[in-house]
Amino acid sequence: FVLPVVIIGALTIFVMRDFIVKTLFTEDFAPMRELFAWQLTGDVIKIGSWIMGYVMIGRAMVKSFMVTEIGFSGSFLALTCLFTSVWGLIGVVIAYAVNYSLHWICMALLGARAIRRMPSA
Repeated sequence: FVLPVVIIGALTIFVMRDFIVKTLFTEDFAPMRELFAWQLTGDVIKIGSWIMGYVMIGRAMVKSFMVTEIGFSGSFLALTCLFTSVWGLIGVVIAYAVNYSLHWICMALLGARAIRRMPSA
């Protein structure tokens, strides 16, 4: 239920990005409209991976959850340094989207492993 709502919200914000920037900020912030697509993509993916992460917590995999959160915080920092050296400011939001895409994959793999280990009823 949550992920479709997040997707609809992200699409709404993306469509209204010019209005949002003009209403909330000065003209100096106009270039930020280029960041919306990557940022919102990263946000949707982040929420999806968090949903899987909370399933891990529910399955008593708190240690795995904590390790992945700390590890992917570090990978976001590393990706940001790498991508900003290549693409400049937009590299930050690209790093954000890539980092949470990798996070989602990791959460899916850990979740699948947890399901395989569950005793059958």
